[in-house]
Amino acid sequence: MNSPSAVPTPAILVIQELRDDLPFILLAEDGEDDVFFMKHAFRKHGLMERHFVAADGGKAVDYLSGTGVYSDRKQYPLPTLLLLDLKMPGLDGFGVLRWIRERPEFKKLAIVVVSGSCAEADVKLARELGANDCRSKPSCLPDLVTMVLELCQRWSPPNSAAETPAVVVVE
Repeated sequence: MNSPSAVPTPAILVIQELRDDLPFILLAEDGEDDVFFMKHAFRKHGLMERHFVAADGGKAVDYLSGTGVYSDRKQYPLPTLLLLDLKMPGLDGFGVLRWIRERPEFKKLAIVVVSGSCAEADVKLARELGANDCRSKPSCLPDLVTMVLELCQRWSPPNSAAETPAVVVVE
């Protein structure tokens, strides 16, 4: 019989250790439906505790700069991956890219534009402003889940112990 202070089972230890190998994602997205489906994809890959949603570009900048309620970095850690919509009210994705690239402390932040607008001019400008990758928003849920897995594998923290992040399916 295990006492309350007993060591967790190996399976639980593995999951706890692998969480640190997963990216922490800041999702800058204003579309409620898009946020809902992205959260579903995050849940499929064990990222429910590894993301934060900013509903517009201004909130994304506030989060990144650690101002106001976001000053507690234990509760609001710096992301290793920013998933950025381009077409948001107020400060749009291009404005967020300009703000980030003016700050050397975010030089290593991986930025992936995930937008319904993947016009050639938008992609070109996003890359010029520092986006590492540009993806079209998938039109079906299985493709979105696959895209999130690919992005997590590509943009896992550099000191990750695993070659690729673990996929923990939570039903």
